[in-house]
Amino acid sequence: MGGLIDLGDMLFHIVNVIILFLFLKWLLYKPVVNFLKKREEKFAVQSNDLENREKAVQEDKDKYEALIKGSKEESARIMKTTTDAANARATEIIVNAQKEAQQLLEKSQHDIDERSKQAMVDLKADIADMACDLAARILKREIKEEDNNKIIEDFFKRVG
Repeated sequence: MGGLIDLGDMLFHIVNVIILFLFLKWLLYKPVVNFLKKREEKFAVQSNDLENREKAVQEDKDKYEALIKGSKEESARIMKTTTDAANARATEIIVNAQKEAQQLLEKSQHDIDERSKQAMVDLKADIADMACDLAARILKREIKEEDNNKIIEDFFKRVG
């Protein structure tokens, strides 16, 4: 019987393979499946944690960007306020300088007018003295002050 396959041995081997398969399934398959499920659950938890952290990071990023934008807007507002204040101060300084210049000009004009009047008075007095000297020489006598004033008044009426 060496060449023929024994049906009993074959059946024995098939039963052994089935028993071995069931035993290995019970021994290995369920623990491996449980291990894979636990590993899958662990990855799912880690994935959720990662997503939550990413969301938190994105929220923090959005907050910081909003803060940066707000600070940029605040700094622009402060710069505008400062520039406006500086421009207002510059305008005020210019207006004050113009007023002071106008006052100096008016004072100078007043001083010139006063000096002109004083020069005219001095000139009248000098002309009167010269006229008196001239008249005294011509008349060889001394002219009284009343006569002198009358001559001066007549002279300036004619001269203008």
